[in-house]
Amino acid sequence: MTGGIPPRSAVPSGGIATKRNSQAPTIGICAAVERVSWGVWNGYEVTLVPRTYVRCVQKAGGIALVLPPDEAAVADPDVLLDRVDALMLAGGADIDPASYGAEPHPETKGTWPDRDRFELALARRALERDLPVLGICRGMQLLNVALGGTLVQHLPEAMGSEAHRTVAGTFSKHHIRLEPESLACTAAGVEGFVVWSHHHQGVERLGEGLKVAAWAAEDDLPEAIELPGNHFALGVIWHPEEDEESKVISALVDAARAEKSNPDGRRVDKSTGVSQIGPVGGGDRTERPVGGGGMSAIEVIEPATEQVMAEVPRAGVEEVDAAVARAKAAFPAWRAVAPADRAKLLRDLADALEVRHEDLAQLETRNAGKPIGDARGEMEMVVETFRYYAGAPERLLGQTIPVAGGVDMTFREPLGVVGLIVPWNFPLTIASWKVAPALAAGNCVVLKPAELTPLTAIELEKIALDAGLPEGVLNVVAGPGSVCGRHLVEHPDVAKIAFTGSTEVGRGIAAGAAQTIKRVTLELGGKSANVVFADADIEGAAAAAPLAVFGNAGQDCCARSRILVERSAVDDFLAALQPAVEGIAVGDPLDESTQMGPLISAGQRDAVASYVPDDAPVAIRGSAPDGPGYWFPPTVLAPVANDDRAAAEEIFGPVACVIPFDGEEEAVRLANETIYGLSGSIWTGDGARALRVARVLETGVISINSNTSVRVSTPFGGFKQSGVGRELGPAALDHYTDVKNVYYATEEG
Repeated sequence: MTGGIPPRSAVPSGGIATKRNSQAPTIGICAAVERVSWGVWNGYEVTLVPRTYVRCVQKAGGIALVLPPDEAAVADPDVLLDRVDALMLAGGADIDPASYGAEPHPETKGTWPDRDRFELALARRALERDLPVLGICRGMQLLNVALGGTLVQHLPEAMGSEAHRTVAGTFSKHHIRLEPESLACTAAGVEGFVVWSHHHQGVERLGEGLKVAAWAAEDDLPEAIELPGNHFALGVIWHPEEDEESKVISALVDAARAEKSNPDGRRVDKSTGVSQIGPVGGGDRTERPVGGGGMSAIEVIEPATEQVMAEVPRAGVEEVDAAVARAKAAFPAWRAVAPADRAKLLRDLADALEVRHEDLAQLETRNAGKPIGDARGEMEMVVETFRYYAGAPERLLGQTIPVAGGVDMTFREPLGVVGLIVPWNFPLTIASWKVAPALAAGNCVVLKPAELTPLTAIELEKIALDAGLPEGVLNVVAGPGSVCGRHLVEHPDVAKIAFTGSTEVGRGIAAGAAQTIKRVTLELGGKSANVVFADADIEGAAAAAPLAVFGNAGQDCCARSRILVERSAVDDFLAALQPAVEGIAVGDPLDESTQMGPLISAGQRDAVASYVPDDAPVAIRGSAPDGPGYWFPPTVLAPVANDDRAAAEEIFGPVACVIPFDGEEEAVRLANETIYGLSGSIWTGDGARALRVARVLETGVISINSNTSVRVSTPFGGFKQSGVGRELGPAALDHYTDVKNVYYATEEG
């Protein structure tokens, strides 16, 4: 990729050696969570999974890992799937009809939409990666929905009185007839057997590629489904109680063991339908062997096309250790470089980045799905950031402090090796915010880009070396956060972690870093308020609001996704907002006219869609392309209460909530009623009010009559659970240095 972006048809390859061990396979079991009242556990949420499942896994020689619903994994299922060798979708409550586009039936009760969303994301991604998947009871139905199928919500009604499920809640004895030579038949080891079960939901329309593998002998109702061509993808309606029934779990463990021990590491990405040891033609991100020798790589997906645009080596623990060792070895010489010389090296790097400006913008556009105009602006900021911090080595000033008997002085000293973990929404921009001040302060860096968007970070390392930066000063490792990120956080030779990402992951990083008392900078989530008073320029505020939410397809921690409008101005504001939203050009990021591109992944699109169900109060909806690409239209919900899910949670997508308020006091209260405090805006014609409200809003970055958040020369960071520390401006250097105090005695004796 050096020297420019490959054409959309090109797929560069590479690989790293991976080690497969003979340890027992790990089976991830999706589970429900319920609040209980058991003695001192009163009010606690408890993860529930049948003991039979765990016992069957253990009996077959596997290790059971319980997977309760996890919102972070909805956007990136690989966070969990990287830790398991197979996935089991467990039984439980009915599946929410909204997940397959149906209206609820009176008998469809006690659904868990959050669990459905989580398990559907895991199931779809596991099938793409060709991980062994087994769905039991509800899990079979979920497997069907994951592939686009639908369900009969009340079988007694559909099947008639002769069916074996006519009495709700009654477990009935019925005979199962397995299709010969099907996966279900092979797994159970028989062609038919008797089960006791009750289920009032069933398969209506089969999902794409699925076939029925077992029937109920009494009524020809599907009792098992499977996905031919996958390593192991089976859904059964029965629970593992007797030998034939429990054998399907043993078969899952065997499939996981074979997958784990296969020296070729063969997997099939079902989004492409091709073996991963052969040529790659498209599909979602997955681990794949390259070169046929057990080497693995990250397939990097272009969100606008859903096609593979590049492959990069997939780093693991050994690569992180090597990078940290290189950085540690380079540190003594790098910190000793004269300030003026270090400044020149950073200026040279800025110049080299400027030369590659257009190449990097094109690469970022394709990898992250952002409009080319936005990407060019971001690359300009990257260059500006390195130029700004090129002035820092000669300005790392200490103090002299008056004391008795001598001279007391302070120095700002570099920390050593710093680990930088950056997200996928602004890959190189946010990397520059961390790398530039870290290097300027005399540290050496291990940079871990997001697994979805590693390409510009890899180019940065090459450009830095070509520009004269010494070997080992800047190191890039591209790999999963659950492996590479975690190891950086726990590594004893890493002095500091700077992380940008979700609040949930940030909590884990803070806890992990505490074990070795690492310095930590966290720039986390946001749910920023855009407060519009009735005395503001309503048309100006409405015209500016859309791109403050929908820029980067809403995948921005600073997105002003809560638009608080004084009640008397709501109608006028919405009238002015509608043409601005509907006029946003959503399309090919490489098209110069595009204002909004796709979301980063299918999982992210599904997560965003969950905030806009069929009954959502959609006031304005823009357009989005059909066909390939992770598209979602810009959407405005109104009116919305401040405690509604869409208003309370960080959506990270192009969805805005308009929330009415009455008066200044309520505006401040509503704006502050959130765990977040990153950014925000105030629109008013009253200057005194603007400053008054700005001082009481609990947020780190505020703009008045504008929606800007970030400048290279000013501090950026959040209050509350939006983060710790500051990036950019002079303040960033404080977080990459420690203060050393030196006392020099001058009096004799």
